[in-house]
Amino acid sequence: MPEEMLLVVDNNDNFIEYAARSECHKGRGKHHRAFVLLLYDRNKKILLQKRKSKLWDGYWDIAGASHVLHINDKNESYEEAAERCARNEWSISTRMKKLLAFNYFESFNGSCENEFCALLVGEFNDNVIPNKNYVHEHKWVAMKDLVKDMEENPKKYVPWAKIAVNEFLKNEEAKKFL
Repeated sequence: MPEEMLLVVDNNDNFIEYAARSECHKGRGKHHRAFVLLLYDRNKKILLQKRKSKLWDGYWDIAGASHVLHINDKNESYEEAAERCARNEWSISTRMKKLLAFNYFESFNGSCENEFCALLVGEFNDNVIPNKNYVHEHKWVAMKDLVKDMEENPKKYVPWAKIAVNEFLKNEEAKKFL
């Protein structure tokens, strides 16, 4: 199976080129499009997952995180990529809305995250079915409890989740979660 092709962008999300996923994550990497999902239910509880991955195994994350891909000569939108992730990781279909974006860089063991990362939000009010290839465990938590735990136990969480939650809390839409 060919390696995923990511969209390399500048700090303002302007497209530069395509690059293989491995190129984007080694050394200082190439700055590329990524996203995180914030899924919530009617009670405004947030879905968290304990990730199952090579680099971030056992860390808590919000509902999902991945990359915007170039597939079959077409670039996914952020919304299409987020909806793909929700189907793959949770077996759900729900509409996602891009709310905000941020740049971040994190280096570890010769690998890195060097991303223009969009935060997408969506509501889902049914059972999720976690894909055991991606998720060790999951839980629904109130935003105030998540924020408190991130402050008390920051090393339990992936770096992009902490940034995404902090940026989300600055957004007008966050008021309905607090």
